[in-house]
Amino acid sequence: MGATRRKDRPDIIRRVKRLLCLALLSASPAFAQTTVYEGARLIPGDGRPAIERSAFVVENGTIMRIGRMADIKAPPGASHIDLTGKTVMPTLIDIHTHTGFQKGATYRPENYGRDAILEDLNRALYFGVSTVVSEGIDPGDAAFKIREEQAAG
Repeated sequence: MGATRRKDRPDIIRRVKRLLCLALLSASPAFAQTTVYEGARLIPGDGRPAIERSAFVVENGTIMRIGRMADIKAPPGASHIDLTGKTVMPTLIDIHTHTGFQKGATYRPENYGRDAILEDLNRALYFGVSTVVSEGIDPGDAAFKIREEQAAG
């Protein structure tokens, strides 16, 4: 929730990719070392066009291969997750937010507080935004305390 400079963006992108990979792994059976996710429309996030009916192989927490289902051979013993009808993409980063000021249909300074911040963050996450950057108008330290709690797990 602090300011992010352009030179820090590659590091943020790496973190987002790791977060996406961890989210995918959490949907897999705990015992699986290799999982193949199949059927989704995959937006790679690197400027290439979306891959329809994709497959991607995750081995020990790392995305190893991506491509069309017809072109990716599943390793022996891999678990399979059917994502047909879904779209998979890297999470989004919103670099201009005023988190914590909206409550219902109102957007006012008196709305600002822990509950409003968490509601805004959860709404952003629902729409695929995993990281927000505050523009520095936040009163008090509620946002910093939430950030510390997140860092502590």
